[in-house]
Amino acid sequence: MEKRYNIKQLRISGESGDVQGPTVDSWRERLPEIVAGYARDDIWNIDETGLLWKALPDLGFGVKGKECRGGRKSKQRFTVAFFVTASGKKERPVVIWKAENPRCLKRFDKALLPVDYYSQKKAWMDGKILESILTKLNHRLSSSSRSIILLMDNAGCHPEDLKTKFRNIKVCFLPANTTSKLQPLDLGIIQNFKV
Repeated sequence: MEKRYNIKQLRISGESGDVQGPTVDSWRERLPEIVAGYARDDIWNIDETGLLWKALPDLGFGVKGKECRGGRKSKQRFTVAFFVTASGKKERPVVIWKAENPRCLKRFDKALLPVDYYSQKKAWMDGKILESILTKLNHRLSSSSRSIILLMDNAGCHPEDLKTKFRNIKVCFLPANTTSKLQPLDLGIIQNFKV
């Protein structure tokens, strides 16, 4: 029956089932108006992802008929945030971990790392860290007399008041529950990082 009707086991993943088609279509129609007047280098996107660095894979190979058991899943994580432009340029990734001064970086100057390092109690992005990142970015942009538009999802760690806080960054939030279809970083870039 499986071969005859082309049935196979699939893993349900992501949030694309929650996305409303008309909302996505409407946003795609309005987007050219929203980014009008900005060069491709000035259209930016930010997104974060959690990396469960101690987690075991949940799929694997085994002998048919033998039971495969796993243990408790590790929740040890760190967060990585990516900034990319519409032209394909990228900024240094942001890494968020629990410890302010981790032992593994004891002998290193964090400013020399290829990432911007922040700490937070649960290793999550929060409004304070995001505001700090955008404040530094705004300062850099203002010194070069440049303005950008930053597209981001409406996660809880992205406060609404960011829209009016920065002179050289116009923050534009994606519609709710549409990131799996509209967020450029969710359309494969972050997945390639995790591989």
